[in-house]
Amino acid sequence: MYFVTYLESGREKTGVLNLTKTRVFALSGILGDIEYSMLDLIALDENYLNKIRSFLDTHPGNDNDSIAVSEIKILAPIPRLKCQLAN
Repeated sequence: MYFVTYLESGREKTGVLNLTKTRVFALSGILGDIEYSMLDLIALDENYLNKIRSFLDTHPGNDNDSIAVSEIKILAPIPRLKCQLAN
């Protein structure tokens, strides 16, 4: 599985590439209506990952629940954390 953070219509989302790596499924569409960040994804247990695997096995990405990679902007997987250093 290949997970991506991407920008679609001005909104940052987390998704997974289809098996041919040409389309992206939003994780919110696979796991429910919650927006997941890449950090959320790292914390998910194996049951969620199995649900994503099963989804990919049955959805090639030719339908309306995915978006072409060419139509989005791929971002850094984990955004740079902004923190202040004490002087």
